[in-house]
Amino acid sequence: MNNVGYVNKNFEKLNSSRKNGNWWNNMKPAAKKNELDQNFIIQDYLASRCSRPIPPYKYDYYKLTIAIAEHFFSSEMFDGLIYSTKQMHGNADNFAIKKSFVDSGGLEFLEVCF
Repeated sequence: MNNVGYVNKNFEKLNSSRKNGNWWNNMKPAAKKNELDQNFIIQDYLASRCSRPIPPYKYDYYKLTIAIAEHFFSSEMFDGLIYSTKQMHGNADNFAIKKSFVDSGGLEFLEVCF
């Protein structure tokens, strides 16, 4: 899974009551400080695009996030995306998982809670 938008600024913007699980803890040390800075800039940008409010019936606002997701899904580096839900103020997550991963047996259905 690749996370999109898991930065403190995004959780604050969404008025989330949960703390951001620091996804950067397991990251390999950057070869250069500049590389790490670039990663934070990209994460901030993705967070801002994936958490902006969408007015009713303005479905064209989704075009950019759809393009971002399609770009990520064209990669073989990972099998899914995880991003926080705007409707629940970032207190829950959405998952988008490649069909090929599910079909290969990489996902097992256990239960659904509502």
